[in-house]
Amino acid sequence: PTRMPYARAISTVDYLSSVLSRLVAELYGRETPIELTLDNTN
Repeated sequence: PTRMPYARAISTVDYLSSVLSRLVAELYGRETPIELTLDNTN
């Protein structure tokens, strides 16, 4: 099997899961937890 850049793959999956979580939360009118906000750069 070909080696995959695991650090990049994991960070990409983490980012996309937070985006999808926010999308679903907004769709159903629920608030997203603080740790899922994309503005949390601190």
